[in-house]
Amino acid sequence: MEHETGKKILIIDDEYEKIKGLFKIISKKGHTYEGVNKIEEALEKDMTKYDLIILDIVFPPDKSKPFKDEKTDMGRRAGIELLRKIKSQFDLNFVVMFSARRPDIFEPMSKDLGAKKYIQKPISPGDLWEEIEEYLED
Repeated sequence: MEHETGKKILIIDDEYEKIKGLFKIISKKGHTYEGVNKIEEALEKDMTKYDLIILDIVFPPDKSKPFKDEKTDMGRRAGIELLRKIKSQFDLNFVVMFSARRPDIFEPMSKDLGAKKYIQKPISPGDLWEEIEEYLED
């Protein structure tokens, strides 16, 4: 799902349906968004075409390929692995991470890997917009 105008935002979240209100806000503010709910789909994207990437950390096994690994539990933190991959391949400075689990672990890990911000879920679409709006300013 993609809508054309303004800045481009990619939202990668296995449950992005829960933040559809954010999509409405993004559109109302004149920006473009695209939502994907599987790591595989995210890996197919050209990350350089987005002005902001909002990335969840924890994904269920069916949505965490190719980072699914039963022995290391890597799939459960597939967003961290995707951030690591993004930062190793692109000089991007505009990734915001968010998760409902373990901020004591995931917040410092996200920032150490180069995320601009870590946002704790649950969060309303309006509050999430307030948290990310500054990264869309010129």
